Amino acid sequence: MLGIFTGLTAFIASTGLLLLALPRKETGQFWRVGLVGGFGTALLLTYLMSNIFGFWKFVAGDIILGGIPLFLAATWLPLVIMYCYFVSKSREILHLILATAGFAALATAAHWYFIRTDILIYSGWSLLYTFILAAVIHTAVLYYLYATKQLAGLASA
Repeated sequence: MLGIFTGLTAFIASTGLLLLALPRKETGQFWRVGLVGGFGTALLLTYLMSNIFGFWKFVAGDIILGGIPLFLAATWLPLVIMYCYFVSKSREILHLILATAGFAALATAAHWYFIRTDILIYSGWSLLYTFILAAVIHTAVLYYLYATKQLAGLASA
């Protein structure tokens, strides 16, 4: 397994995918959304879920500072930029729903992997809750994009 390098590997892979697969000119506009809605949200959420509520405990796979896996949290910056890019190009509500559900499913799959490899321990939490929480967070990012008129296909809606 990847061991201590899981977080770093995820960060490098997601950043590489962003840089190789998507046009930099068009994804650059989502940098701040990725920073706040991705990295910032991951830091805050992980702090709350680990230290305040006790639902999650990251025990390996990354540099963990204050209960927060730093590279895994940073991985959300390029992922949210990719999400913003995909939904900004959408012209149909169904595509927005599928993108939101898909990214929530990927977050849930990552948690499943972390649990199976003893990187993450749940206490009073479930993968279903993870999916719902991820869908809510992605919907909030989607709403921000809508409110700031960054959804090209739905700007007139």
